[in-house]
Amino acid sequence: MFWNSKPDCPVSPFDKDWIEKSFIWFENHLRNDFLKEHSFLLPTKEVFPFDKIQSGIEIEKIIEIICNHIEFDSSKIDIKIIVDDEVEFSEGIKSKNSVYDDFRKSLLNENGKYDLLVYSMYNDKMIRAIHYINRQLVYFKMRDENIFNFFNGHMNDMASLLYGLGIINGNSVILHDKWKGMSHYGWSVSRAGFMTQQMYGYTFALVSNIRNETNPSWVEFLSNDIKGYYKRALRYLQFESSKNIVLNKNLRTQLNDEDVFIRKSYYKDGPINVISHLKDGKYEGLMTFYHKNGQLWSERIYKNGIPFTVLSNYDIDGNPIEKGDLKEGNGKLYIYNPDGTLNKIEEYKDCKLIY
Repeated sequence: MFWNSKPDCPVSPFDKDWIEKSFIWFENHLRNDFLKEHSFLLPTKEVFPFDKIQSGIEIEKIIEIICNHIEFDSSKIDIKIIVDDEVEFSEGIKSKNSVYDDFRKSLLNENGKYDLLVYSMYNDKMIRAIHYINRQLVYFKMRDENIFNFFNGHMNDMASLLYGLGIINGNSVILHDKWKGMSHYGWSVSRAGFMTQQMYGYTFALVSNIRNETNPSWVEFLSNDIKGYYKRALRYLQFESSKNIVLNKNLRTQLNDEDVFIRKSYYKDGPINVISHLKDGKYEGLMTFYHKNGQLWSERIYKNGIPFTVLSNYDIDGNPIEKGDLKEGNGKLYIYNPDGTLNKIEEYKDCKLIY
């Protein structure tokens, strides 16, 4: 009967698997009770007693609040204000690969401090301004404590959530703005970050279960969309009796960095293009390519950033096409254009490109 049907999970199987594995990774690299320890910083007037950034005073106050919450020394920060309303962030709908290109290229400045970038374009959008400051400070903390050795958007988003900054960051994923011109007006939508609203909802549900929380008060501060995904995820977890899934000790011993350090890239109009895995900032393990219609395009195994073995190639209709014979670093790899024409043939010997 309808009311006895299985509740659906708000995230894809891939995202569900990644979220649960990332929980284990953080517990492995921090401490067993880490997931239970951090309260959520709430977007209230009591916490942030101002509506917008008008001067360096508000910026310094935001940094102080966040650093105190995540236990990071604010004296290690130099503030760098970027006064440029034309700056475009690359992590919106188009691409989710290259957020924070500026700060991740050179972490420490000549004073031996981390440059924290504050963009003036967000002075009137407090939650988005705090979102960017949150993510930078968490990344600096991860690097400072040798937990991360390179920037990865998904893991940085998860770290921010687990350190208690997830409500602000999640609520800032999608913002709607009303604009008005000389003769017309309309609405615009901007996106930020790597985790989706669905992923935030599922992650918050896992946190609630791990902490044995019943009707936690912080849920009321979630955006309506994320709150909806959170409730769906709770029903799903309760139905599946999956409450302790992230504490699976067997997975702890099997988990590698490349299992959780992932990268997704997208076509310009939204569909997923590539899902890859990384180790020490280089491609490692399975890389999966998709056609614009969602059809599987190619599967390859990478090792130390180099194609190692080709598994498959398909055309846009799902028909197998020549893939080459690359295996364990030796052989040819056939690479195709989106229209199905052959782009090039790469040849490798002992994991080195020779042609």
